[in-house]
Amino acid sequence: MKKIYITIPIFILVSCITLLFQKYASIKGENINIIRNKNVNLGKLPDIIHDNTPDLSKYSNIADRIIKVYIILFCILIFNNNNKKYEIINNSLLIISIILFLRIIMFSSTILPSINTNCHIIKNKIYKKPFLSLVSDFVIQKYKIGYCNDYIFSGHNAIYILITLMILYYNLIPFISTSILIGLTIVYSIFTIICRNHYTIDIIISYFITYGIFTIYYNM
Repeated sequence: MKKIYITIPIFILVSCITLLFQKYASIKGENINIIRNKNVNLGKLPDIIHDNTPDLSKYSNIADRIIKVYIILFCILIFNNNNKKYEIINNSLLIISIILFLRIIMFSSTILPSINTNCHIIKNKIYKKPFLSLVSDFVIQKYKIGYCNDYIFSGHNAIYILITLMILYYNLIPFISTSILIGLTIVYSIFTIICRNHYTIDIIISYFITYGIFTIYYNM
């Protein structure tokens, strides 16, 4: 129980730092001098799934809503577990904090061009707000989470994978349902790419990072 009082401030701090770096990555990404050849690909990077699937970017908000619903369901499962709920909350927040910290390093190190060429036009007024306004908007979920250039790796997918791993590790659902849960996690990952929320590489790396941190954390 006492660990939570240390973990929660760490989680809040790392979340705020993530938001700050997302802001600066978007501003820098807006100013990147990318030659957009209209006859080729408008400056987009070649992507194996983007190039071979229909563009479902009009449904991009659905992926955002799915992760919110999944978090709510996870919280319900946690609070139904009277024996280890504080342990689960503490470990989940600590692992998420580590994941977010690594994500800050990665998307700040290499800023990829926006998948949607009009992203900066749509979100320019959002990420150029004062930092405290961004935090306020994030808390009340006024806008879709994420901006235009914070790609490597997918935070949404990492959180989805982590929740799945936590549910499986603590046996929060019947064993017969585990294969369905794993299948839905994979479907969510593919849907995120098809909706053009992320490049394929962002999703692949999120699996390695999340599973790696989870494994190391529980084997320390």
